[in-house]
Amino acid sequence: MVSIRSVELARVTFKKPFSSASGSCAEKSTVVIKFDDGIPWELTWSPTMGVSPKGVYSALEKGEGSSQEMAFIESHLRWAMALGKASPRLSGGTLYGEEIGVSEVPPKLTKGLDLLRVKCRGSIPEWLYSHPVPAYLILDYNASADRERIGGEVCRLLKEHSDTNIYIEQPFKNEVLHCAGVKPVLDTENYADLIRRDQIPKNAVVTLKFGRNTTAEYKALLDMRIPCQFGSVLCTKQAYESVLYANRTLGQLDVRILYRDGVKIEKAIEPSSVVILNETDAVSDYWNRLLWEMH
Repeated sequence: MVSIRSVELARVTFKKPFSSASGSCAEKSTVVIKFDDGIPWELTWSPTMGVSPKGVYSALEKGEGSSQEMAFIESHLRWAMALGKASPRLSGGTLYGEEIGVSEVPPKLTKGLDLLRVKCRGSIPEWLYSHPVPAYLILDYNASADRERIGGEVCRLLKEHSDTNIYIEQPFKNEVLHCAGVKPVLDTENYADLIRRDQIPKNAVVTLKFGRNTTAEYKALLDMRIPCQFGSVLCTKQAYESVLYANRTLGQLDVRILYRDGVKIEKAIEPSSVVILNETDAVSDYWNRLLWEMH
């Protein structure tokens, strides 16, 4: 049976700052679990998850913490165990894409990609209507967007890019925005409520994230035949590889963003330095008992 051998709290500095939902980032603290089989697992997090690396490290050491910290750690452990039992089943069919941050200037897109993801804040940048786009386009609005404006912008975009498959990443928490001619991409922390209220459209794509979503939600979505993909929060290359593996084994879609704002993702998330702030092998038995129950 797999158990936790040690836990590290570290500070990672990235070679090149890049944008995330919480702003530009050049450095982050992270927690890495080392299992006794030698495989490390990074507990990726974002501010919206309601946890901090120091709090998570302490909860692993003591076996107690806030409800958010405990649920966050359990989610990561369950995904790690699920991936440990999974075998690659998606071969081919990968969509290779590029992500563009908020920009009023037309970017120079990488040629030959299948997908473009554009951050829109409250509205679509004007250049997108006339700029050539690949076969798949994802619009990532934020919560400041206006429902009526989105509807008007999407109608115009469908006229300009009639051969493009357009998706909207949902900007409103626990609410699904319906727009004719486009598919919704759901990316939220509580699919259980949406499932219970029967509010997940049959044409939706669902994004799951370690630490935020549960394996139980994944199983319920599978039973509903809703396609799932796995997304990453700000992380190092090690955790990014885990997300890619999840898409090839547990996901129904294999979407791989290769570039963000013209920079190769794998290069951007490669650390320039890693400083170990704390390390302990005194991990609470609570977590190893939980791992035993998972088996």
